[in-house]
Amino acid sequence: MVRAFGADRYSTAAQVSQLIKPSVGGGVSAVYVATGVVFPDALAGGPLAAKRNGTLLLVKGGTIPPETVAELNRLNPQTIYLLGGTNAVPQSVADALKPHARSGNVVRLAGADRYETAAIAVQDAFPGTAAAVIVATGLNFPDAISGAAAAAHAGIPILLVRSGDVPAATVAQLERLNPGQIFIAGGPTAISAAVETQLHSYAPTVT
Repeated sequence: MVRAFGADRYSTAAQVSQLIKPSVGGGVSAVYVATGVVFPDALAGGPLAAKRNGTLLLVKGGTIPPETVAELNRLNPQTIYLLGGTNAVPQSVADALKPHARSGNVVRLAGADRYETAAIAVQDAFPGTAAAVIVATGLNFPDAISGAAAAAHAGIPILLVRSGDVPAATVAQLERLNPGQIFIAGGPTAISAAVETQLHSYAPTVT
């Protein structure tokens, strides 16, 4: 067993990321960056980073922790994707990240709320259809975190819903992705039976 950990969430994320081996003389294709201060924007990020053979790192407010900087230097990503708007990751951080991308490109993926941010990020990484989608509540983090590894392994995205309804941005992505199956992460307290019924409109099988 290998334990990957650091003094805080930022260094732990960097330690976990060190399991990724960049190409010799090159680097990874992408790194996703989200705030570590609150959880919503990072929820959908893991499977997206895996789709692009990259990883997810965290920043803190208006600063980039030294552990994150060191890992960016090691990974040498082609492109850095920011999850969330300027309230979550200020423009000053976006500017400071540019030298750490081989292309100089820092792409911000942000919507009006956590649901739209996840939807925009999913559309960017999954421009075609998807065989399946995992749906989790955006109101808390445990179910989406536990679903992220499965989604990354299967090469499918995570989208977010509220406990009692499916946001319009999520509906639009489900219609576009046209999945054969939707997996709901969490019980009826997290995602209601009414939402489960609604999800049957977007896939022939809902589990």
